[in-house]
Amino acid sequence: SGETKVVQLLLERCNSEESGLNVKDQYGDNACSMACRNGHEHIGQVLLEMKGIRTVVTKTSNIDNTYRNFEFEVLAGDNDLDVTVKENGVSFSFNFSKVYWNPRLSTEHERIVNRLGPNSILFDACAGVGPFSIPAAKKCRVFANDLNPDSFNALELNAKKNKIKKDRITCFNLDAREFIRTVFVEQLASLVKNGEGTKDIH
Repeated sequence: SGETKVVQLLLERCNSEESGLNVKDQYGDNACSMACRNGHEHIGQVLLEMKGIRTVVTKTSNIDNTYRNFEFEVLAGDNDLDVTVKENGVSFSFNFSKVYWNPRLSTEHERIVNRLGPNSILFDACAGVGPFSIPAAKKCRVFANDLNPDSFNALELNAKKNKIKKDRITCFNLDAREFIRTVFVEQLASLVKNGEGTKDIH
């Protein structure tokens, strides 16, 4: 309809690099979208009629806390921000309001994972819910960490959901600096002691 086309034009403007918003990410049956502040209620109702969308939210604050998550206002649909996302063939479940998730990084995640081999060892100090660590663990040994307890719980859940072998990924709930001072240093020392080399550590 003409109304939908107008909203789509608004969405394109909102979704520009300048806006910093991503308003048309559809997460299958569990979908969340961000809408522009101007006319947000109207946009929310129209988005709700689109296929695959059950909840529409708008960001009400910038990232200003330790866990790097946003505050949201539900504009339309269910007041439920538990979502399941598929990225690069891997499924991730989490609560959108409690963790950091940026779908714009999917290409970068895939590019780096493609550089890993079976002998690689990955240390991910800020793993979030696992968009980098989980696909990497399908190829190599991974030590994944996140300070946010909700991200850590989702990370462990997503490893199980994607059937990652326990000897492929170990998850930690530490400050990134503590993770590097302890886990990374200890594992590095062990590799050197066992003569395994360190050239394929990431």
